[in-house]
Amino acid sequence: MKTCTLVICLLLSALGVYATAPADGDAGTASKVAAVAEPFTICLEAENANSDAPVSGDPNASNGEARGAQNTWDYFVEYQTDVPTAGKYLITLRYNAEQDSPVNVSINAGTSTQIVLPASYSWNIAWKEHTFEVDLPAGNNRIRIKELPGYNVRQDKVCWTENGPSDPVCEFEIAPSTAARYELGDDMAFFANCSGANCDEVTFTWTGNGILRYGNIIGLKTPSVPGTYTYDLFATKSGCSNKTGSVTVEVVITPGCDYNVSASVSNATPQCSEPITLSAQCTGPDCDGVRYSWGGGGLNVSGQSITVPAPPGKRNIQLFPFCKQRRL
Repeated sequence: MKTCTLVICLLLSALGVYATAPADGDAGTASKVAAVAEPFTICLEAENANSDAPVSGDPNASNGEARGAQNTWDYFVEYQTDVPTAGKYLITLRYNAEQDSPVNVSINAGTSTQIVLPASYSWNIAWKEHTFEVDLPAGNNRIRIKELPGYNVRQDKVCWTENGPSDPVCEFEIAPSTAARYELGDDMAFFANCSGANCDEVTFTWTGNGILRYGNIIGLKTPSVPGTYTYDLFATKSGCSNKTGSVTVEVVITPGCDYNVSASVSNATPQCSEPITLSAQCTGPDCDGVRYSWGGGGLNVSGQSITVPAPPGKRNIQLFPFCKQRRL
C-alpha cells in the first residue's frame, strides 16, 4: 500500500511540473512578454464643451445631442482635457454640414489654422467624420473649432488619439565670429552667435588644430606657432540637420621696437617739381616691424623709399617711423 501511494504522488508531481512549464521549454518566456501600451484616446461630447452654440437633440448624435444652429454661423465649440504626453494627436470631429465648410482651429488660444470639413449633405441625419493632426504639450489643452461666416456646422463630438512624438522644430542659425588677429600667447574668444527660437536646445562643438570644445562661447590660447588657423563650428539639435560654420584667425609675433632710423634725400636743392627720392635707413633687430610715413611740405605718404615732386620753396619734410606687427 505504501509503494502504491508513493507512485501516485510522484505521478501527480510530474503532471504538475508538466502543466506549469511553457510549451517551448523556456521557463522564462512568459515573464519576458511585455504588454504594449495602447495610445491615449479620449472622446468629448460637444454638448458638454465650452461653446456659444445652442444645444439641440438629435437621435443620430453620438449621445443624443449636438451643438449648432441651421442658417446661422460664427459659433464655436471648445473642447478641453488633459493629455499624458507631449506630441502629435489625431483629432477626429464628428459633425453635420450641408456643404464643404471651412472652420478655424486654434490650440490653447493660439493662432488659428483653417481646415475644410467635407460635406455630410445633411443637417441632422447623415453625419461625417474628419481627422486632422495637431501638436499638443503634456497637460491641459483646449482645442477650439469655430465656424466661418456663410457656413453651418453642427458639431457632435471629438476624439483625441495620441499619434507619436512631435516633429522637431529647427529654428536656429549660426554666424561664428572671433577677432581676425591675435598676438602669440593671447587668449582667443570664439562666439557661435546663434539666432532663432531653438538656440537653447542646440549643442555647439568647436574643432580644428587639435581642439574639441563645447559651448556657445569658448576661450582658448593661441597656437604656439605664428600662422593662419581655421576652426570649425558644428551646431546640432536632435532631429535637425547640422549647421556648420568656421572662423579664421591670424596669429602674429608680438612686435619689438629695437631700431633706429635716419632719413636722406636724393637731391637737397632740386628745381621746383623736380622728382626727388626720400629714403629711410633703419638699423636694429626689429627693422622688419617698422613702417614709415612722410609728412610736411604738403606730403602725406607712406613707404621706406618714395619718389615725389619737389615742393616749392624751402620745406622741412619729416619721417615718422613706428612699430607694427610683423606678419609671417
